[in-house]
Amino acid sequence: MAVALLIARLRRLHRWVAPFVILPLLTSVITGTAYRLLRDWFGMSRDDVHWLMSVHKGEWLGPQLEPVVVVLNGVGVLWLIVTGGSMVIIFGGSSFTQYCNQDPNVLLLPPVKRRVEDDPELYEIVFG
Repeated sequence: MAVALLIARLRRLHRWVAPFVILPLLTSVITGTAYRLLRDWFGMSRDDVHWLMSVHKGEWLGPQLEPVVVVLNGVGVLWLIVTGGSMVIIFGGSSFTQYCNQDPNVLLLPPVKRRVEDDPELYEIVFG
């Protein structure tokens, strides 16, 4: 039961942090990729696309908050990797392995979320 509680706490913490991390990360990914593609593939000058790099690095927030954005992005990514990785290790990949070993036609069905009988706070994911 202790493992189930640990998993529930990890999921809850992971779910709580993820919405705060996703927007800054998506901004960094989109602006960084767009900057590189526009410079390399479309031959735009550095001056033409510098605004993308300013958004990417958080320069628009000013010199005081720019480092904060970088640190929060890094800490957020590490947090999600640690909590997500911990859940994968605890699960042992068993639900994913079950999912992959099923009939390919069943893979088209979405997973179903069911309450665990012993604990109303916990859910189990059933595939197919």
